[in-house]
Amino acid sequence: MEHSKDIADAITTLIKLMVDHPEGVRVECVPITDGSSLRISVDAADIGKVIGKQGRTARSLRILVTAMGMASKQRISLDIQE
Repeated sequence: MEHSKDIADAITTLIKLMVDHPEGVRVECVPITDGSSLRISVDAADIGKVIGKQGRTARSLRILVTAMGMASKQRISLDIQE
């Protein structure tokens, strides 16, 4: 679970660099049955930047989180809250 917090901190930093309103970025680490889920919420004006064209940015963030989780032998998913 400690690695999940480290991954959440890294993703928080990354997303804050992507958006116009970094103070609105919230990343919550929620334990689920087979791992953890990172729930991301951002300012309404920045949701498009996090999702990206045709969802490409969101897909890339999910791949990154999955790879980071695999490195720490955890299953971690990413959910973007609107």
